[in-house]
Amino acid sequence: SHELKTPVTAIRGAIETILDDDEMPADVRARFLDGARRHSIRLSALVTDLLALARLEGDPRALQRTDVDLAGLVGEVLAGAESTAEAREIVLELGVETLAGAPSYTIDGDEEALRQAVSNLVDNAIAHSHDGGSVRVSLARHGDVVEVSVRDTGTGIPPEALERVFERFYRVDAARSRARGGTGIGLSIVKHVAQAHGGSVGVASRVDEGSTFTLRLPVSRPGGRGTHQ
Repeated sequence: SHELKTPVTAIRGAIETILDDDEMPADVRARFLDGARRHSIRLSALVTDLLALARLEGDPRALQRTDVDLAGLVGEVLAGAESTAEAREIVLELGVETLAGAPSYTIDGDEEALRQAVSNLVDNAIAHSHDGGSVRVSLARHGDVVEVSVRDTGTGIPPEALERVFERFYRVDAARSRARGGTGIGLSIVKHVAQAHGGSVGVASRVDEGSTFTLRLPVSRPGGRGTHQ
């Protein structure tokens, strides 16, 4: 409830302050309004993530499954993240084999849920990378499992925090996460998306060197349709 109350309280406080002072200078009023706007954006993102999490926790079987080209999906996610990365001079890289004879990266899954999972991993990597760093997303297929790995050149995660990074509202660096617009449940959503597809997500990290998150997804649902070759 704290995560919801904080932006609501800030928005209410800004509005009440403006209403209580008819002679407030325009520049001061603008600062209060900008603060309310930023908190409203954070609140909207949090509500969106909570709804996504509730959907996944409610009934994972309700996923809208179809053939999803993960290579294409990852490319679209990176294209959508370009402006955020460019603002901090972070280079986005995609590593995927596309030549003739390359493996298929098409899986049986929920495109909306998978897009959110990949987006959350990329957004997290950008948020925790140093200015001028890089984020690399790689795809690989091992048998009937497709791996999506997201590597950043950021601050890294202390060993004692590795087991908790997928917990709801857990932040390794709370101040940095909030400053970058993080909701605190993005990685928890990734975990639930992976599990709903019969897959998993893991992380390897070194402090001051960066982290690599790896999403592992089966090509077909357990006991479901055949695999894509």
